[in-house]
Amino acid sequence: GGPPTESFDRRSQSASDLQARHKAFSGEYFAGCPEDQPDFLQEEVVRLKQALAGQQEQMAGLQVARDELQKAARTAQSELEEETREAEVLKTQVQDLSLKLGVTSHELIGKSRMLDKWRKDTEQAHTETETQMEATFA
Repeated sequence: GGPPTESFDRRSQSASDLQARHKAFSGEYFAGCPEDQPDFLQEEVVRLKQALAGQQEQMAGLQVARDELQKAARTAQSELEEETREAEVLKTQVQDLSLKLGVTSHELIGKSRMLDKWRKDTEQAHTETETQMEATFA
């Protein structure tokens, strides 16, 4: 009865080998989980915190840039309003000068007409005087 027992032993040995290999494989496969998991999670938390810090830094930079842009926009708006006021003042001054020039021009035209009339009246008076003198001394 030697060979059957030997055969049985070989089979039970290969069965226990199989179990041992399965246990070893399972151990390797799950090695990254239970015992090492806290380290892995800790590393992930650190990585996420660093990423968050980087994003917060970017946000702070963007907020500073936004504040500077808003300040520049307010300054530009103030300058525009100031230039608009100055332009209104200049426009009013130009209108005033234009009116004064119009009045002056109107006055000059009137005086020119008066001078023309005076010249004609003077010439006419002179002619009449000459005619009277000629009549008197004729």
